[in-house]
Amino acid sequence: MTCEDDHQTALIEWSELPETRKKYPALKWLFAVPNGGMRSKTTAAKMKKTGVKRGISDLILLYPAFGYHGLTIELKYGKNKLSKEQQDFILHHEPLSYRCIVCWSWLDAKRQIINYLSE
Repeated sequence: MTCEDDHQTALIEWSELPETRKKYPALKWLFAVPNGGMRSKTTAAKMKKTGVKRGISDLILLYPAFGYHGLTIELKYGKNKLSKEQQDFILHHEPLSYRCIVCWSWLDAKRQIINYLSE
């Protein structure tokens, strides 16, 4: 896999497999947040007007488990680092009982999701 999008795609594909959904039905509530990526200035301006915000995690699982309200996943690849806005998002939401994780591969994210749903 050569980029963050590849890892996110693999994770979503895994989460939508029938056998995965059967074992972890909560994955129905896993979704991506379209807050990154390259786009035209017009599209970026429209998205900003409709509420897209910098720093929001790439994936959110809106499902409470083991004392948490939900799980947020920030996927990184290679030498990428968390932005200031991403750090702020995590630091704000962790004390509010959201499990916030940073993963460096789709397999790491898969493992973390299974742990979250199985604790």
